[in-house]
Amino acid sequence: MANSKPSTTRLMSGTTWATLLSAGLILLLAVWLRLGLVGSDQWPIQWLEVSGSLHRTSASQVRAAAAPYASNGFFATDLNEVRAAVEGLPWVSNARVQRIWPDTLTIELSEHAPLARWNSTGLITGLQSNGGVLLTIDGSEDIQGLVRLYGPQGRHEEVLRAWLDMRSDLAIIGLHVDALKLDDRGSWTVMLNNGVELRLGRERKTERLSRFVAVHEHIRRQGRSVATVDMRYANGMAIEWIDRNKERDRRG
Repeated sequence: MANSKPSTTRLMSGTTWATLLSAGLILLLAVWLRLGLVGSDQWPIQWLEVSGSLHRTSASQVRAAAAPYASNGFFATDLNEVRAAVEGLPWVSNARVQRIWPDTLTIELSEHAPLARWNSTGLITGLQSNGGVLLTIDGSEDIQGLVRLYGPQGRHEEVLRAWLDMRSDLAIIGLHVDALKLDDRGSWTVMLNNGVELRLGRERKTERLSRFVAVHEHIRRQGRSVATVDMRYANGMAIEWIDRNKERDRRG
């Protein structure tokens, strides 16, 4: 009668052979590396293929950053070094580097997507909890269409979050924020796209913004241009109207 019990001896023998084979391959690869048989001369990288949504980074910039680290050959090139070099470019958020047999490295990258300006030189790409960062990039001053955010150092995320919260409320009345400022005293000021300066003060800014939204249509119906709306009152507001005669005299 055949023995149907598992053969422990055969299982251990197979495992042992697999271990020895793996060790042999590692040793062989180490010898090849030592002798330079897998180096750049024998297995050079011929192609650096760049992919991704590139808006402010060119493929030539990516290849120039990666090339010095890809010169060690197909097997010896450190992919982490290539990735770090590419991610060191100003607009690159992250990069993924892979080998494609027999002579190619593929580099797939994504760029930072600026969401707002910060003070005079900074750019914010989003909330830090969602992977956003604060950047300072030369030449970024030419980027158009971004909201301008101002505030004390280290409080950019607070100001960004306040702007994100305000957008939906203001959209109800067809307005959006051109600029939002938090001063050193903690007071909030909003510059709207219709030219109105909205002063919300230090406390209850959300409640005060909601009151402005509620009365905006009434203000609009007055048929006069508004310079500022001061919401820092418990039961009301102060409106500064633009005097068209003075405005014409000032402009000559």
